[in-house]
Amino acid sequence: MSSGNQLGCFTGLSEALRILVQRSLLTQKEIARRAGVLESSLSKYLSGDNNPGLGALGRIVEDGLGLTLIDLAKVLQQVRGK
Repeated sequence: MSSGNQLGCFTGLSEALRILVQRSLLTQKEIARRAGVLESSLSKYLSGDNNPGLGALGRIVEDGLGLTLIDLAKVLQQVRGK
């Protein structure tokens, strides 16, 4: 883990989200708009400076990116397997 106060369930989350955002070809602004989150919050989630709550995470993945949480889980497994 990169931070002493980071929960294990969030390990690799920012990297996995960055990968999904890059694959989507959407801008962070568009993803944030679709997900109903602030663009600045999304930026913090992608940089690992903050972790989203479960509701925000679901909206980012499902509404913002048009994916499922299963898609996120698959990328998380890849990231954690490095």
